[in-house]
Amino acid sequence: MKNKKRKLIWWIIGIILLLGIIAITYYYFSKFQDNTQNETIEIKEIVKPNQLEIKKMYFGDVFWGRSINDWAQASELKEKYPFSGLSTFNRENYQAWIGSLNCPITDRQI
Repeated sequence: MKNKKRKLIWWIIGIILLLGIIAITYYYFSKFQDNTQNETIEIKEIVKPNQLEIKKMYFGDVFWGRSINDWAQASELKEKYPFSGLSTFNRENYQAWIGSLNCPITDRQI
């Protein structure tokens, strides 16, 4: 009879220890769990514009041929000479200036 009581007591102690280990494990993992999983995701409304306006200025061919290079070299501005009049077009009113550079760019003088 004493043997059965001892076995029962050891079974009860074992079950209590097992439940304690489970409780401690659950507490440990729930405390250090990444809390970002529980946060709700806020979806912001995307506002689309009704219209889009871009102010651009287009230039024709920017050409160094014929007499342009001679005039530039005779000027105090040198290579800046062909572009010196651009400041009269109020650059702050445009978001882009686009021109077509029609000449080879090289370090050799022809």
